[in-house]
Amino acid sequence: MELRHIRYFVRAAELMHFTRAAESLYVSQPTLSTHIQQLEEELGEPLFDRVGRNVQLTAAGQLFLKYGQSALESLDVAKEKITALKDLVSGTVRVGALLTFGYEILPKWIGSFHASHPQLRIDIQTGPSDQIESEILSGGIDLGLAFVPPVSDDIHGEVLLVDRVYLVVSEAHALARRKQISVGEVADLPLAMVTRRWAARRIYDSFLADNQVAPNILVESDDLHVLLKLATTGDVAVMMPRVAVGKNPALRLIPIEDSPKVEYGILWHAHGYLSPAAQAFLSHIRSEAIIPN
Repeated sequence: MELRHIRYFVRAAELMHFTRAAESLYVSQPTLSTHIQQLEEELGEPLFDRVGRNVQLTAAGQLFLKYGQSALESLDVAKEKITALKDLVSGTVRVGALLTFGYEILPKWIGSFHASHPQLRIDIQTGPSDQIESEILSGGIDLGLAFVPPVSDDIHGEVLLVDRVYLVVSEAHALARRKQISVGEVADLPLAMVTRRWAARRIYDSFLADNQVAPNILVESDDLHVLLKLATTGDVAVMMPRVAVGKNPALRLIPIEDSPKVEYGILWHAHGYLSPAAQAFLSHIRSEAIIPN
């Protein structure tokens, strides 16, 4: 049994499509089919039921997929550990982060970390918290910077900083000089919000619903830059934590009475392997983090 037999089978089983699997592996579809057929002959059982252009796993295929994925994951860990033996701080740290971290905090952390580990590569991808957790569980990333606590029990989360929800307006807004507003006043304002893809939106919606406030939402966007730009150019206000706003002299942050706490933290697989490089980055983040009150 060859390693590529297992890799080809696992990819085809994950995609349930031979052509797309072949394309992702940079081989021809007949080559992929031949290797899977050789694997089936060696095992003495068909792994796929082929009905026209559609395929589905047989009972043997489902069983072999489970152990095949485990074997490939173990081999990847072994390769990473062997690489780590050569240099304990070499390699790549794969990090998933909320856009919130990307304005000031993450660049600062990466800059100070790179100064002490110049040979280390950091691969950053951004997305909502549920996507970050999914990538951690699948092994797509090593560490996540997202909301805590995590949803999955298989992910460990550690609080890095605590924030609150503010009303963000332009310096020319009628409320710009207010020291605080009540949640009831939010109902009368034209608002821009992040979409419901983001966990932050669920926090805002829950807060408003608990206070029986029906918000007047005029704009929804996944792009924080768009929302903050809207806040600087008109009467539209944005609900957002302070950390997501950064330093912008054209904006004013007004505390909302009894607004909820927002906790951000670093996440990693509770039962997975962290490379020495990822462990070094984790230690650095802990030392740089804003200590919660």
